[in-house]
Amino acid sequence: DRYEEALGSLERAVQIDPTDAEAWLWRSVALEALKKHEEALASFDRALEIEPDASGTLQHRGQALVNLGRYDEALGSFERAVQIEPTDASAWFLRGVALVAMKKHEEALASFDRGLPLLPHDPSAASVRVWVQLMKFLAQVNLNRIEIAKHQWQEALKSAKQPQDHIAPFLMALLVLAQKDPKLARELITASQLEDWLFPLARALDYLLTSD
Repeated sequence: DRYEEALGSLERAVQIDPTDAEAWLWRSVALEALKKHEEALASFDRALEIEPDASGTLQHRGQALVNLGRYDEALGSFERAVQIEPTDASAWFLRGVALVAMKKHEEALASFDRGLPLLPHDPSAASVRVWVQLMKFLAQVNLNRIEIAKHQWQEALKSAKQPQDHIAPFLMALLVLAQKDPKLARELITASQLEDWLFPLARALDYLLTSD
């Protein structure tokens, strides 16, 4: 496994130079890829002892904590990251994810909104922009603001331009929505002309809605 091989190389690197923060960081990333979240967290902490103001390391650490379900601590890491690099869009987005997990949807929306203007206006950022718009859509659904949620869905479609090129995040959002409001999920598939790409989900929702 390439991550195991990488980890072996990084273990040697931190033994040779225990003050190499970057080696500790990449060791942590390899551990995360191997689903060794607790070990990764300890390694991120070691990197931060060496470089406490490394925003990227704080973001990675926060993601490890999210994977462990420790959302309060994750939020703390992301809060520190946005204090250090307030123009880093990814830090604001990850902060929003932690807030969603904590069911603090209003705060999550504000965090997503802080990050969106920081994204570059070029095709390279399109997938991130779509993902964030869909996270905002789900936050509005959870707040029972359905009309606003529908508008947010349209914003995601607009950002995607060609939704079929970003089908994974749309599928994710619809799967989450279907658990709360299957009728709305089915309506959005039809209205967005996504049936050709989401045919299995559309048929499953048809079955669910007609069997009730």
